[in-house]
Amino acid sequence: ETSSKYSASETATATFKIKKVVLGGEVTLSWDFASAAWADALTAIGTSDNTAVDLTVDGLRVYAGGEKMKAGTNYIQMGGKSAGQTRLFIFTAPASGTLKVWSSNTGSSEDLTRLVTAANGADDVADTTTAQTNPGGTPSNVDPTVSTFDIDITKGNQVFIYPQVNGLRFYKIEYTYVAAAPK
Repeated sequence: ETSSKYSASETATATFKIKKVVLGGEVTLSWDFASAAWADALTAIGTSDNTAVDLTVDGLRVYAGGEKMKAGTNYIQMGGKSAGQTRLFIFTAPASGTLKVWSSNTGSSEDLTRLVTAANGADDVADTTTAQTNPGGTPSNVDPTVSTFDIDITKGNQVFIYPQVNGLRFYKIEYTYVAAAPK
């Protein structure tokens, strides 16, 4: 049936150009101690002071180095201060990026002198003036503090996270970076 309102159109050709798919983009590495992936590790650490912790889950190493550490159902507690050689987390950063660390005091009082420290590369660990610190001692019965650090891997791609002044509970660690597209 022919419409008096519309007329037939001419035949046309549509062309599409397929663009190369570019891989890469923003990537987030996440270690959430409340997740099922960490259940066995938290059990292995235990709820009493453990000085022999040395385990790795999904690329994040947890190392006591002879110092006290214990775990709850959703956190890992460093039992005192660290100078970056013991009582710490270590991972390899694939590129420069942003580190976020969720932490609290070990008790229900606020103590903002308890610092979360992020160091990348051996020079940062050895020199506390170049390592980055943020207060992390909010009370353990409220939402944890989220500390943010900019990590520049030109200084070293090994990232060390530890409590510099006194013990802290750590709940989650995230690292976000932009992955390079493959060549």
